[in-house]
Amino acid sequence: MKPLPKSFLDGKTVRTVYGPVPLEHALDWPVFASYDELTGCAAWMGGRIPTFEEARSIYHHVDLSRRKQSAEKKLGKTLPAVNGHLSNDGVEETPPTFDDATASALDDSLFVDLDGSNVGLQHWHPMPVTAHGNRLAGQSEMGGVWEWTSTPLRAHDGFKPMKLYPGYTADFFDEKHNIVLGGSWATHPRISGRKSFVNWYQRNYPYAWVGARLVRDIE
Repeated sequence: MKPLPKSFLDGKTVRTVYGPVPLEHALDWPVFASYDELTGCAAWMGGRIPTFEEARSIYHHVDLSRRKQSAEKKLGKTLPAVNGHLSNDGVEETPPTFDDATASALDDSLFVDLDGSNVGLQHWHPMPVTAHGNRLAGQSEMGGVWEWTSTPLRAHDGFKPMKLYPGYTADFFDEKHNIVLGGSWATHPRISGRKSFVNWYQRNYPYAWVGARLVRDIE
């Protein structure tokens, strides 16, 4: 892609809590916009915004992959390896591998690894979505924005309003609000990292700190 000409960038800024930032410094920042705006952009680009289930499946894949890689690195530091095998008093042994039980144990965690995520007021502004190269972004790894899904907020099977705050969710089962996931640069890590947490905004609301990823269907 050709770089934008300086004449296009001159005089344009992005509003932040610190004040205006020149656009040339924010070209790789995620876009904050309403669902209606972003779903139209996604269609124009030949894709769409993923469903709640699709986004969660991406998070599951990324989180499990990262936990496996982290465990394998720790294992490599504690076990002496020779040509891919362990040396134990002259007897070669094959290093342990991840079986289904190990993977299940890793997946049982209630929180994702937020290392490298822009949440919890670390920067007080968005960060480039290109920071991790071509690695697939997981939960709360969208540069500091919540993530739209195309799934409306609805009562799931067995839903019961909380007695302490009965209207907290139920008031928004109006087919006007969509589920958003992850967290923004200002979201507390206990929220942005919790796998079970969901948020929601009205689809035409333009002022939320929410962006979106684009997916394409392959036939």
